[in-house]
Amino acid sequence: LEMYWDDGSDPGMYSGQVPALGRTATTTYDGHAFKFVDPRTKELVSRMEMRSDTHMYIIDPLEDDYRTLNSPEYLKAKEEATFLRNYYDTHGIPWLSVHDRPGPILNMWP
Repeated sequence: LEMYWDDGSDPGMYSGQVPALGRTATTTYDGHAFKFVDPRTKELVSRMEMRSDTHMYIIDPLEDDYRTLNSPEYLKAKEEATFLRNYYDTHGIPWLSVHDRPGPILNMWP
């Protein structure tokens, strides 16, 4: 998908590409919106408005795309999004580390 910052123009300000089951990151502000467009058809796939309490957005596959819906990559991303939402709701601040990483290991501690 092609990603565009929605500046009010059509299609918007180009911001890069996001591969299928891929990720991208950008620095933005609460209230900014991004459009995700199919590069072949120029069809709008999704438009997402950024919120200060949400730090991961997922473009869900079509309801009949069982292969993607059941893929390890998609299921892991949904699990991560749930973790991030729960962490923010519990602590009032975003989780700023890698989700589900192993604990630290120090050679001086067993």
